[in-house]
Amino acid sequence: MSGNGSLPLQGCFKNKTHVYNKTDERSSILKSYPAGRILKYGAYDSNWFIATVYIKGKKHTGYTKHSDV
Repeated sequence: MSGNGSLPLQGCFKNKTHVYNKTDERSSILKSYPAGRILKYGAYDSNWFIATVYIKGKKHTGYTKHSDV
């Protein structure tokens, strides 16, 4: 079930992590977080989580890899 994002999860990043605007590491980076930062996210597919980030007060949907959390 791809893209449901309905499970509220929370995790700590292992390393510096990027939140991308698409489920592709070659896509634009919306925001980066340092190691140890906690982020709330939801299930998206077998490789990616979906997350909401705020940039200059504006809400954006982004994606981070399972292996980074």
